[in-house]
Amino acid sequence: MITTDALDLSLGLRRWPALHSLLRMRDTDWRWLQPPLDDDGNPVELHGLHPWLGLPVVDAIRIRMDTDVLGVRVTSEGDLLWRQDCDLTTVVDGLLELPPPWDPRAPRLVIGSAPKDPARL
Repeated sequence: MITTDALDLSLGLRRWPALHSLLRMRDTDWRWLQPPLDDDGNPVELHGLHPWLGLPVVDAIRIRMDTDVLGVRVTSEGDLLWRQDCDLTTVVDGLLELPPPWDPRAPRLVIGSAPKDPARL
């Protein structure tokens, strides 16, 4: 049996290289929410939010598997400004490379309606 003290992050990263993407988010302003659990108490998916303080914009991510990840940027009015539905590395790269909302290169064109609750994509 492996205890948490004996866990080596590098072993997990070798086994699941896509986790490198999540580590890139570690030192940013992303907040991770309590995940929904299955009947056995295991997380079903992960939800993260990056609120842009002082602005009515939030970036969000939903991770079901390393090949089933959704990233969005939405406004508080319910407008969808950016969306990417792909693998973990691609979505995380897209979110981290997305210009801040005040940047002239940031997406401003409404491309759809945002989920009612971005925390539960």
